[in-house]
Amino acid sequence: MIRGRKVCRVTAIVRKGLTKSLVPHLTSAGIVHFNISSARTIILHEKRKGLGMVNPFKLVEDQADIIVFLVGPAQEEQALDLVIDHGELMLPGRGTVYSEEVTLIEPPEWSLENEISSPPDPTVKKQSSLTGLSCVVQRGQANPVARVALDMGASVPAVSFGIGTGIREKLGLLRIAIPAEKEIIHLAVSTYDADPLMKMMITAGNLDQPGKGFIYTYPIHKGLIDTKITHGMTRHVASVEQIIATLDEIKGDMGWRRRSGREALLLDEEHLLSGLIDLTVICNEGRGRDLIKEGMRAGARGATIISKIKNHVSPDLKPKSMSPAREACSMAIREEQRDGIMNALIDAGLFDEKTSGQILVRSIPKAFTYARMR
Repeated sequence: MIRGRKVCRVTAIVRKGLTKSLVPHLTSAGIVHFNISSARTIILHEKRKGLGMVNPFKLVEDQADIIVFLVGPAQEEQALDLVIDHGELMLPGRGTVYSEEVTLIEPPEWSLENEISSPPDPTVKKQSSLTGLSCVVQRGQANPVARVALDMGASVPAVSFGIGTGIREKLGLLRIAIPAEKEIIHLAVSTYDADPLMKMMITAGNLDQPGKGFIYTYPIHKGLIDTKITHGMTRHVASVEQIIATLDEIKGDMGWRRRSGREALLLDEEHLLSGLIDLTVICNEGRGRDLIKEGMRAGARGATIISKIKNHVSPDLKPKSMSPAREACSMAIREEQRDGIMNALIDAGLFDEKTSGQILVRSIPKAFTYARMR
């Protein structure tokens, strides 16, 4: 069995305007290796008409960045505090940050795990009982699916772009009916909301139809999620989002928000996929497609390539072969396929100088797609 080491992956989703001010604080504190990819966040906008009448909410998009870095498990809390403090994420509307435990597999001579040298003072109490949701849909279809999270009051979704492979390549000429361009919806929500939200997103995206998409959950250890889902006129000294954020901090999680009637929205477990893991390969741009082909030959059903990841690493730590332009290739596979697929990737040159690849592995408790994995 191929073994790696347990690390903490920290993901911060912030408005693009905040990135330039946040990054210098991260690097000065010891976060000298991180990846940045572009995305957009979606919120609801309330517009008032005359005589106090309110128009229906419409979707408003804002450019965002997804910043990802690794630290040792012992520095998880400090890493979250660093992002929250310097990004001022305790203020609703600024962004989301969360941590996960993942397994890192990389060349033995590499050691790109960050070590925080200037830990900040503790900021706010982090939210626990969180679950991550990732949903891959055809390009142009993300907004109605992501809006489900806003209408439910769960959290602010982020959307990034990718290229899908897998079922298209197996359809021959019929593949023209399934676009390769994909949108990936990223959500961090209360565990109490995850099942009903997942079911509503399946319905909104018609994911029970061929080629429409794939959705899965992953465990989040702790974090602080953005609940400012609406933008509009302020009628009170404190916004509803500020009040909710304060109650979340006092209670320690979001279980107090549970509402009756959600039992009817729980997922039918027999239609879900289980026993899966998310295997993400991060490599130099342009090498992902070849690696995915080898992974599919070894049994993977498909993958999503997230392009144009900017890699930032200190010159003192950077391997000479690592490109500043990287890409991530995410595959959902069965646990028993893990070693076979990873061996195939390594044999295909994952760790050579042309590729300079890494593998991150996390669990997928629940997943859903039209084509069941066998």
